[in-house]
Amino acid sequence: MSDTERSEDAPLDDFDVPDFNNPAFRGAWEKGVRSYLMGDSRDANPYDRDQFGSQGVTFARAFWRRWNEGFDAAEERYSDTGTERRGSE
Repeated sequence: MSDTERSEDAPLDDFDVPDFNNPAFRGAWEKGVRSYLMGDSRDANPYDRDQFGSQGVTFARAFWRRWNEGFDAAEERYSDTGTERRGSE
């Protein structure tokens, strides 16, 4: 697949994937990468940054952060290459 044919199914081999201590965090990071590649905005982050549970702050902020880190990694990797994102005009 060439750089101009990226999609949500693009392999993540192009990225230096962080070593997460929780596999679910890797999933959130990958969703952030794929969201960028699909042409979504940063506002598409599905995780609630300020969610509170009965015992205080939940894992929501950690997932929100991992999603943003994935989005940032894709943005850094592809923003200067001229790669067209899906949904971009």
